[in-house]
Amino acid sequence: MCLRVRKHSSRELPLVKSSGALSSSSALSAQKALLRPLAASGRIAWFGYLSSTGVYGDWQGEWVDESSPCRQTSSKAIVRQEAEAAWLQMYEQHGLPSHVFRLGGIYGPGRSVLDTLQREMSELSMSQQRRGRQRYTARCHVHDICAVLTASILKPRPGGVYNVVDDDSAPRTEVMSYARSLLAGQGQGQGSRSSVAGEEEPPVLSAREGQSSERIGINGTVDTHSQSAGRGRGSGPEPLEEKRVRNRLVKSELGVKLRYPTYREGVAAIHRRDYWPLSQEDLRMLS
Repeated sequence: MCLRVRKHSSRELPLVKSSGALSSSSALSAQKALLRPLAASGRIAWFGYLSSTGVYGDWQGEWVDESSPCRQTSSKAIVRQEAEAAWLQMYEQHGLPSHVFRLGGIYGPGRSVLDTLQREMSELSMSQQRRGRQRYTARCHVHDICAVLTASILKPRPGGVYNVVDDDSAPRTEVMSYARSLLAGQGQGQGSRSSVAGEEEPPVLSAREGQSSERIGINGTVDTHSQSAGRGRGSGPEPLEEKRVRNRLVKSELGVKLRYPTYREGVAAIHRRDYWPLSQEDLRMLS
């Protein structure tokens, strides 16, 4: 989460982890106690909480927007939604100019599918392996996330909730295939289709649309977990949460034009070492 104080200064309040799980009550209580007097004095011009599209839960591949009910079941997503509600309540009760941003998967220089391909499958986190089985994944380049936050600071709407994703909910396997093509020197890769967030696609009868019990894993192999197994609770793989996330609001209200509207532009820029507006030296200092 981040805030903007009068006189154009800013600071970041990190998430607090405890024993491997997100700790919400103690961290939120401390942060709210710190911010209440600042909010009451009018010193805070803008406050943003960076949440996740994971709060929407499973929509079986349907489109969701900021008005869609949250159907989350994972403990992390539940904590995030509770935090969203707490910060929006701070606006209603104490005047803290809170904004909530539901981010897709963040990628950028040093944190992209190109880096993933350089690691062994065994080194991938469980969440990365799970995303490799999903039909749809929301993502956004770090540059465009910053652009959305900047636009919100310049045009605040306290109490606002915004999805921050790109225009293409492409499956992880497609992104991996494109990245492999780039690394193999095959021009701009083999991205197979365009899907604009917020626009309906014609149905595609394929494994991607869940018509087969087989799923293609992140390394290109067949994963034989059935679709129903992905949704089960208890033992077995963590349930897959399939949804496509609309991003119309950041465009229509904040006037944001994505520099990287799909993974193709973003991954290609990273591959050619286009880190604008940062330089390689900036990245070394940040690493």
